[in-house]
Amino acid sequence: MGSAGDGLAGRAGAGSAEVRSLYDDWAPGYDADVEMWGYAVPGRVAELIADRVPSGRVLDAGCGTGLVGVAIAVRNPEIDLVGIDVSPASVTLARERNVYAELSVASLDERLDATDGSFDAVVCAGVLSYVADVEATLAEMIRVARPGGRVVATHRSDLWSEQEGDAIVERLVAAHDVTASVSDPQPYLPDHDEFGDEIEVIYVTLDLAPAAADVSGAPD
Repeated sequence: MGSAGDGLAGRAGAGSAEVRSLYDDWAPGYDADVEMWGYAVPGRVAELIADRVPSGRVLDAGCGTGLVGVAIAVRNPEIDLVGIDVSPASVTLARERNVYAELSVASLDERLDATDGSFDAVVCAGVLSYVADVEATLAEMIRVARPGGRVVATHRSDLWSEQEGDAIVERLVAAHDVTASVSDPQPYLPDHDEFGDEIEVIYVTLDLAPAAADVSGAPD
């Protein structure tokens, strides 16, 4: 019997309704499938925020069944996790992990229901393949991250090139007070027949500049 993840490589660009249906169907078997395919992204994402955000409030944007949340919580249980995902079934399973302070169903194609600067970090793993506008989605994550905070997102190496990801990052750096780091392609789902060594993962790190008071210190 096949997995709901069969044909996964060709699903990039699917709309919110299709993605919701896919992951609602896949949710019960998702964790076992990605473990079988060698999925190491959650641990790497947790590492990328650990040094910048040792504590505070972190948004897991596109939290799925909660694998990234677990990786963050294991590394630093002091972090206050908020998760959102388009798939209600995935959110239900994430809730059962008991690592999120808040969870809700939401689409990353819409404005985030959060005020400016309300998170110490934002992470987004394995989701940008499905959003309508990668640049707008990343800009929205920058908006809700606090000064001095960090945004970490992943994207498929093939789509990064196709969508001119480096140019997107350059525009975000020019438009916002951020610095950026883009990794070389790294293994994504190495044991998945459609991914293997052909489709890897890019890690994008966007660091927001500290607020002026954090840089200069309190006035004499």
